[in-house]
Amino acid sequence: MKQVSNMNTPSREEIIGCGSVEQEAVCKNFLGKNIDEAEDLFRCASLVYQEDLMWMGVVAFRYYVNAAINYIRSSDSTRDSAIVNCLAGVLEYRIESDSHQDLAPIAADLASICEYIIKNIQKFDVEINIYGDVCERFASLHAFFERLAGGQ
Repeated sequence: MKQVSNMNTPSREEIIGCGSVEQEAVCKNFLGKNIDEAEDLFRCASLVYQEDLMWMGVVAFRYYVNAAINYIRSSDSTRDSAIVNCLAGVLEYRIESDSHQDLAPIAADLASICEYIIKNIQKFDVEINIYGDVCERFASLHAFFERLAGGQ
């Protein structure tokens, strides 16, 4: 099921948040892109663009994470172990750096993608000796986002 955001494409201010150097690069990569165009970025170079999800403002994150979710659910992500490991890190970072209230509007979608990854881990060819037990990380993330979604 393809994620579609009912939000407008984020503005420059929503992408850059507090205005760090990293956020300026994120703005260059994502400004003006809709979900489909952003999904194409992940399809072309998921390892490059996943990091942008970490640095963009929370409003932009809530919008563009849908592009990453769509990519992960697609057949194009088969054998892309990097996106799985990186998404775990991005989500862990966002939990630590954003207010839980800011993440609540997308908590159900984030719980769903965590569950999808756990159920389809073999699709991504994740090597435990390289990435560790990402299923354990996603189980914790899933539980967190389920609780957050339930509290809305």
